[in-house]
Amino acid sequence: MKTPESQLLEDLITLLNEQSKAFEQFLTILRGKQQLIVQNDIDALRKCILDEQHLIQKCRLMSGRLSSFLEKYSLHCGVDRGKLRLRDIIAAAPREQALQLKNLQLRICRDLEQISSLNSENKYLVNFSIEFIKGMVQVFLKEGDPKSQTYTVSGILASSDKYNKILDFQV
Repeated sequence: MKTPESQLLEDLITLLNEQSKAFEQFLTILRGKQQLIVQNDIDALRKCILDEQHLIQKCRLMSGRLSSFLEKYSLHCGVDRGKLRLRDIIAAAPREQALQLKNLQLRICRDLEQISSLNSENKYLVNFSIEFIKGMVQVFLKEGDPKSQTYTVSGILASSDKYNKILDFQV
Protein backbone atom coordinates (compact mmCIF):
# COMPACT_ATOMS: atom_id res chain seq x y z
CA MET A 1 0.00 0.00 0.00
CA LYS A 2 1.25 3.46 -0.90
CA THR A 3 2.01 6.04 1.72
CA PRO A 4 0.28 9.44 1.47
CA GLU A 5 3.57 11.07 0.48
CA SER A 6 4.20 8.43 -2.17
CA GLN A 7 0.70 8.98 -3.56
CA LEU A 8 1.29 12.75 -3.63
CA LEU A 9 4.51 12.22 -5.58
CA GLU A 10 2.72 9.93 -8.05
CA ASP A 11 0.06 12.63 -8.51
CA LEU A 12 2.80 15.20 -9.13
CA ILE A 13 4.48 12.94 -11.68
CA THR A 14 1.13 12.50 -13.46
CA LEU A 15 0.52 16.26 -13.54
CA LEU A 16 4.04 17.00 -14.82
CA ASN A 17 3.70 14.27 -17.49
CA GLU A 18 0.49 15.91 -18.72
CA GLN A 19 2.19 19.29 -18.76
CA SER A 20 5.19 17.90 -20.64
CA LYS A 21 2.93 16.32 -23.27
CA ALA A 22 1.07 19.63 -23.68
CA PHE A 23 4.37 21.46 -24.20
CA GLU A 24 5.40 18.89 -26.81
CA GLN A 25 2.08 19.46 -28.60
CA PHE A 26 2.72 23.19 -28.38
CA LEU A 27 6.14 22.71 -29.98
CA THR A 28 4.55 20.76 -32.83
CA ILE A 29 2.02 23.53 -33.37
CA LEU A 30 4.73 26.22 -33.32
CA ARG A 31 6.87 24.35 -35.85
CA GLY A 32 3.84 24.01 -38.13
CA LYS A 33 3.02 27.67 -37.58
CA GLN A 34 6.53 28.63 -38.65
CA GLN A 35 6.17 26.69 -41.89
CA LEU A 36 2.80 28.31 -42.56
CA ILE A 37 4.29 31.77 -41.99
CA VAL A 38 7.05 31.01 -44.49
CA GLN A 39 4.55 29.55 -46.99
CA ASN A 40 2.16 32.48 -46.43
CA ASP A 41 -0.78 30.10 -46.02
CA ILE A 42 -3.15 32.45 -44.18
CA ASP A 43 -6.14 30.08 -43.91
CA ALA A 44 -4.06 27.27 -42.43
CA LEU A 45 -2.30 29.81 -40.19
CA ARG A 46 -5.65 30.93 -38.77
CA LYS A 47 -6.55 27.32 -37.95
CA CYS A 48 -3.12 26.81 -36.40
CA ILE A 49 -3.60 29.90 -34.22
CA LEU A 50 -6.98 28.54 -33.03
CA ASP A 51 -5.32 25.23 -32.13
CA GLU A 52 -2.61 27.17 -30.33
CA GLN A 53 -5.20 29.15 -28.34
CA HIS A 54 -7.02 25.96 -27.30
CA LEU A 55 -3.77 24.42 -26.13
CA ILE A 56 -2.85 27.58 -24.21
CA GLN A 57 -6.21 27.37 -22.44
CA LYS A 58 -5.53 23.72 -21.62
CA CYS A 59 -2.10 24.68 -20.22
CA ARG A 60 -3.69 27.37 -18.05
CA LEU A 61 -6.06 24.79 -16.58
CA MET A 62 -3.14 22.43 -15.93
CA SER A 63 -1.26 25.26 -14.27
CA GLY A 64 -4.21 25.81 -11.95
CA ARG A 65 -4.34 22.11 -11.11
CA LEU A 66 -0.60 22.12 -10.44
CA SER A 67 -0.93 25.14 -8.19
CA SER A 68 -3.74 23.43 -6.23
CA PHE A 69 -1.62 20.31 -5.93
CA LEU A 70 1.37 22.28 -4.64
CA GLU A 71 -0.86 23.92 -2.05
CA LYS A 72 -1.98 20.47 -0.92
CA TYR A 73 1.61 19.16 -0.93
CA SER A 74 2.91 22.12 1.07
CA LEU A 75 0.20 21.57 3.71
CA HIS A 76 1.12 17.87 3.90
CA CYS A 77 4.84 18.64 4.32
CA GLY A 78 4.37 21.70 6.54
CA VAL A 79 6.34 23.90 4.12
CA ASP A 80 5.40 27.43 3.14
CA ARG A 81 3.89 27.31 -0.37
CA GLY A 82 6.04 30.25 -1.50
CA LYS A 83 9.23 28.42 -0.57
CA LEU A 84 8.30 25.07 -2.15
CA ARG A 85 10.47 24.24 -5.17
CA LEU A 86 10.64 21.17 -7.40
CA ARG A 87 14.32 20.70 -6.58
CA ASP A 88 13.37 20.42 -2.89
CA ILE A 89 10.66 17.86 -3.69
CA ILE A 90 13.15 15.88 -5.79
CA ALA A 91 15.73 15.95 -2.98
CA ALA A 92 13.20 14.57 -0.47
CA ALA A 93 11.64 11.97 -2.80
CA PRO A 94 12.58 8.27 -2.91
CA ARG A 95 15.18 7.45 -5.57
CA GLU A 96 12.83 6.07 -8.26
CA GLN A 97 10.37 8.94 -8.01
CA ALA A 98 13.21 11.45 -7.75
CA LEU A 99 14.62 10.16 -11.06
CA GLN A 100 11.21 10.44 -12.72
CA LEU A 101 10.74 13.97 -11.40
CA LYS A 102 14.25 15.02 -12.45
CA ASN A 103 13.69 13.66 -15.99
CA LEU A 104 10.38 15.49 -16.21
CA GLN A 105 12.00 18.68 -14.96
CA LEU A 106 14.72 18.45 -17.62
CA ARG A 107 12.21 17.64 -20.36
CA ILE A 108 9.94 20.54 -19.42
CA CYS A 109 12.88 22.98 -19.23
CA ARG A 110 14.11 21.84 -22.65
CA ASP A 111 10.64 22.19 -24.16
CA LEU A 112 10.19 25.66 -22.67
CA GLU A 113 13.53 26.79 -24.12
CA GLN A 114 12.50 25.47 -27.55
CA ILE A 115 9.09 27.16 -27.27
CA SER A 116 10.78 30.45 -26.43
CA SER A 117 13.21 30.06 -29.34
CA LEU A 118 10.45 29.19 -31.84
CA ASN A 119 8.35 32.12 -30.63
CA SER A 120 11.30 34.45 -31.19
CA GLU A 121 11.90 33.03 -34.67
CA ASN A 122 8.21 33.35 -35.58
CA LYS A 123 8.16 36.92 -34.27
CA TYR A 124 11.17 37.73 -36.43
CA LEU A 125 9.54 36.19 -39.53
CA VAL A 126 6.30 38.11 -39.02
CA ASN A 127 8.09 41.41 -38.30
CA PHE A 128 10.34 40.95 -41.33
CA SER A 129 7.28 40.33 -43.52
CA ILE A 130 5.56 43.42 -42.17
CA GLU A 131 8.63 45.58 -42.78
CA PHE A 132 8.95 44.18 -46.29
CA ILE A 133 5.32 45.00 -47.03
CA LYS A 134 5.77 48.53 -45.62
CA GLY A 135 8.77 48.95 -47.91
CA MET A 136 6.79 47.74 -50.93
CA VAL A 137 3.96 50.14 -50.12
CA GLN A 138 6.49 52.96 -49.86
CA VAL A 139 7.90 52.05 -53.28
CA PHE A 140 4.49 52.12 -54.96
CA LEU A 141 3.07 55.13 -53.18
CA LYS A 142 6.13 57.38 -53.10
CA GLU A 143 5.42 60.84 -54.50
CA GLY A 144 7.81 63.42 -55.86
CA ASP A 145 10.35 63.74 -58.62
CA PRO A 146 11.70 60.24 -59.40
CA LYS A 147 14.97 61.75 -60.70
CA SER A 148 15.79 63.40 -57.37
CA GLN A 149 16.07 60.13 -55.42
CA THR A 150 17.16 56.57 -56.18
CA TYR A 151 17.27 53.33 -54.28
CA THR A 152 20.54 52.15 -52.78
CA VAL A 153 21.67 48.53 -52.76
CA SER A 154 19.97 48.06 -49.37
CA GLY A 155 16.65 49.37 -50.74
CA ILE A 156 16.66 52.76 -49.03
CA LEU A 157 15.80 55.98 -50.86
CA ALA A 158 18.76 58.31 -51.16
CA SER A 159 19.76 61.38 -53.11
CA SER A 160 20.91 60.53 -56.62
CA ASP A 161 23.83 62.95 -56.22
CA LYS A 162 25.23 60.97 -53.33
CA TYR A 163 25.04 57.43 -54.76
CA ASN A 164 25.18 57.77 -58.54
CA LYS A 165 28.27 59.88 -59.15
CA ILE A 166 29.83 57.33 -61.50
CA LEU A 167 26.70 57.12 -63.60
CA ASP A 168 26.29 60.91 -63.54
CA PHE A 169 29.89 61.35 -64.60
CA GLN A 170 29.57 58.88 -67.49
CA VAL A 171 26.37 60.45 -68.80
